Amino acid sequence: MTRYDSYKDSGVEWIGEIPSHWKCMRLGMLGRFSSSGIDKKSKDGEEQVKMVNYTDLVSRGTYNPIQTEGQTFMQVTTPKSKLEEHGLNRGDLVMIPSSETHEDLGYSSLIDFQSTNTVFSYHILRFQFNRNLSHYFKKYLINHHAVLNHFSSEGKGTTRQIIGRYVVNGARVVLPLLHEQEQIVEYLDRKTTLIDSLIENTVRKIELLKEKRTSLIKEVVTKGLNPDVEMKDSEVEWIGEIPSHWGFSKVGRHFQIGRGRVISKEEIDSNRGDFPVYSSQTTNDGELGKISTYDFEGEYVTWTTDGANTGTCFHRKGKFNTTNVCGMLKSVNENYRMKFLSFYLNQVTKPYVRVDINPKLMNNMMSEIPLLIPPISEQVDIENFLLQGTSLIDSTITTEEKRIELLKEYRQSLISEVVTGKIKVTFNN
Repeated sequence: MTRYDSYKDSGVEWIGEIPSHWKCMRLGMLGRFSSSGIDKKSKDGEEQVKMVNYTDLVSRGTYNPIQTEGQTFMQVTTPKSKLEEHGLNRGDLVMIPSSETHEDLGYSSLIDFQSTNTVFSYHILRFQFNRNLSHYFKKYLINHHAVLNHFSSEGKGTTRQIIGRYVVNGARVVLPLLHEQEQIVEYLDRKTTLIDSLIENTVRKIELLKEKRTSLIKEVVTKGLNPDVEMKDSEVEWIGEIPSHWGFSKVGRHFQIGRGRVISKEEIDSNRGDFPVYSSQTTNDGELGKISTYDFEGEYVTWTTDGANTGTCFHRKGKFNTTNVCGMLKSVNENYRMKFLSFYLNQVTKPYVRVDINPKLMNNMMSEIPLLIPPISEQVDIENFLLQGTSLIDSTITTEEKRIELLKEYRQSLISEVVTGKIKVTFNN
């Protein structure tokens, strides 16, 4: 690792030493932040404009450090005066001042096009520079660990994390000489492109593994394990033929259907205990936290009733709680294995999800879903087969997901080390 000839204390603990000839200054000294107040509505008599929105900067964990002219932006209207005041120009930064997650907080994106009819939404801030910086260096200026971690630590709020304008303006940034900024851009663009390519390839590998997993489960829970068994028409197009000796019914005729209750974040934070609270999220097995009481005991299948993960099913066992975005299925007899049910429903709920406004799969819809009923012995065999077959796939997916996290961490660390001068770069390295 090449270092600069000499270093000095930046005066900021979370930045540390910087090259002696570099400057460390408040972000507010490089320009000014402003907000627009422009919402997502369209009104007659106003100017038709394109709007850069929160989701143009980050969407489902994917970060976009540059906004280009070729992107498709939301179409809204705004008074002409607001267009003149809040129009975006090439070289501006747009930034996220509030978010539900610490990770997004303070993330910025560079405007890389000139336009006369593009504004920014009330969800984000614009930063206009009054100092001469290398154009593409701006996308790295605050998008690295040193600054983003500072923003994260300063976030305030419960449901949303917010950083005040004084925090943003007061954040310390490191400024190399202009020709060094250009060297840094050339180096980081090259290195991050390679890292991003590795991440993209790994993401595609995970997608293929998930497709393989889904295909395996669907084939077995609708056709069984015996390829020579006599088949019959299920009369459900997307299920097709099923073994002739399997029963056929509807979910509502064989299971009690219920729902969880409203459980606030405050209740979880203030009522620590041993019993998990499950919600609609899919990370951490859907667990939000633990509290000291439980609403359900036994064996159930839960599903997400509305939101992004609508229809996703989980096998739950023991003493636990669920929030009101979870439906509950409990067997009324001993003729159905709940683990088998979770495998089966995860493959067949999609056609029943209503998407007219928001995705929904409420109790009455779940009740009407076709139910295949193999003999108990076959349900057990299918469970065991799938638990073994999916465990290797799941293990590989977990390994690849960790690889992505490590690559992302390395990417951020590399940017931070270079932008704060811990690593010296030239046009030759």
